[in-house]
Amino acid sequence: MQIVWALVSLAFIVIELCSGTLLIFGFGIGALVSYFLAGDFSVTVQIAVFLTVGTLILGMMYPLRGRIFAKDSGGELPSNSLEGKTFTSPVAIEEQVEQQVSLGDTHWFVINQGSPIKKGENFIVLGYKGNKLLIKKEGE
Repeated sequence: MQIVWALVSLAFIVIELCSGTLLIFGFGIGALVSYFLAGDFSVTVQIAVFLTVGTLILGMMYPLRGRIFAKDSGGELPSNSLEGKTFTSPVAIEEQVEQQVSLGDTHWFVINQGSPIKKGENFIVLGYKGNKLLIKKEGE
């Protein structure tokens, strides 16, 4: 039975290393504890210890998981990072018309809040409205 627990423990730990979620790590430890108990206790006790240790470690690790693997880097959204920046217009942009413009490698819908912008003229990003950038000709 020790070989079975060793293989189960190894499998859980390898899967955890590949996934990196800290959700099944505890069951790998539980299988390791059961490995050491295999010579002295019945299979029922080994399974109970495996499930108990795994569940306890899962209960302790789950709250820490959010702090360890924080998803929010605290950075600005792409639209916020464009506010106040100046770009050269790749196309002519009429006033108060929603139009698609390529800025770098991203396509944005823009609404010109000022006078018409000719191709090659600079414009500044004022802010955003939903998923559209509000712009005006530089110098207005």
